[in-house]
Amino acid sequence: MRSVELRDRIGEIVTGSDFPDLPPDLQGRLDLLHVELVALTRENVCTNERCPYYKKSCKMR
Repeated sequence: MRSVELRDRIGEIVTGSDFPDLPPDLQGRLDLLHVELVALTRENVCTNERCPYYKKSCKMR
């Protein structure tokens, strides 16, 4: 679950008011990291409410 915490923290930074003040290369890296973490965490968590692995790493995929 550390990846979810990291995703949420980077999401707060990216949407925060201080983000435009960061150097452009750092903005790009944080934005890309956030996109990749969102994709990875979405892939690992089951969203099917009927699945026995709901909100866990799904083994049915």
